[in-house]
Amino acid sequence: MANYKVVFNPNMGGQQFEKECPALDIAKAVFDAVADYTLFLHDNGLMPDYSNWGQILIEDDDGDWIGYEEDDDE
Repeated sequence: MANYKVVFNPNMGGQQFEKECPALDIAKAVFDAVADYTLFLHDNGLMPDYSNWGQILIEDDDGDWIGYEEDDDE
């Protein structure tokens, strides 16, 4: 079962991309790749300049997804 989830919305109000990850280092790599790809699309005129956001979530003991903070215990 995944303990982390990357969430990214490339267009505020649109659908969001979600990818569950089994480890924090994998979640960080996925997040960075999605952000880099979005920047590539924008810089090359392939995607309009939308407001976007993303974050890494962590699953708590109750099975709920909450925002991950760098100072959270792993």
